[in-house]
Amino acid sequence: MKIVLVWAWWTGMSGVAGMLADLWYTNIVCIDATQSELTDKLKTKGLKVIIGHGKYKVQLWDVVIYSEATADCEEVIEAKKIMKENRKVMIILNYFQILGEVSKYFTTIGFTGTNGKSSSTAIAIHTAKKLDKQFWLGILWALVPSFDNKNYAINTKAKKNIKNIFDYIFTGKNLDYKLIKKRRFFVEACEYKRHFLNLDLDYAIITSLELDHTDYYTDIKDYLSAFDQLVTKIKKTVFVPKWLQWITSKKIKEVPIKNIKFTHLLGDHNNINGSLVLA
Repeated sequence: MKIVLVWAWWTGMSGVAGMLADLWYTNIVCIDATQSELTDKLKTKGLKVIIGHGKYKVQLWDVVIYSEATADCEEVIEAKKIMKENRKVMIILNYFQILGEVSKYFTTIGFTGTNGKSSSTAIAIHTAKKLDKQFWLGILWALVPSFDNKNYAINTKAKKNIKNIFDYIFTGKNLDYKLIKKRRFFVEACEYKRHFLNLDLDYAIITSLELDHTDYYTDIKDYLSAFDQLVTKIKKTVFVPKWLQWITSKKIKEVPIKNIKFTHLLGDHNNINGSLVLA
């Protein structure tokens, strides 16, 4: 079995590749149309990188994870064709679906909103690494210097247990059920095309709301409706700035904004992100 990652140059997918490599997977194949700094970085980790689509022949037993931007590339089309012809289930997931699968096994906190998703996720992971022994895994859409210029963080003491969860996702075998929902996973939750609805969230932070992604959302009402759907899915609490009022729900917790003296982050908007993380 190979774990085939398509569109490996993208920050999100390269993060999945690096994360799996850090969990001792050696059967990874990274595919992209063009060479980039991120594909070169994956090579330095010892991963197999193929530049150019159609050069790798997908097998029935492979796991295929892809970016939605490459949903019509040769590898994804071939995987779906093989699954249909053999009438067997293959693991074929896009980036948001694999994060959704991972979220099922953790107490998962999603960081979302029009602005501040990456910043608040990074602040939360940075803080949790220092203060929260229950933090096991985090991923976002930005490379963070304090994460060794990666976009993910793994609790190194928990790598064996985290790998057990990924092994189960890929094979359906040998899950240690004592691990389920016992540790925390922090994830940047993107609202584009309602991708964040793939996540199984226990908590959420919503930083701000204003019309965005107008290639998909028709107006602000349509945009806010996606967050309405998200709130209905949250199991426990949704943290929002005190002034952000758009929905009435018992799950909403309004957070007063404090003046936080960050040493390396500039801009008053970080008071919002920091206050939500503190809450």
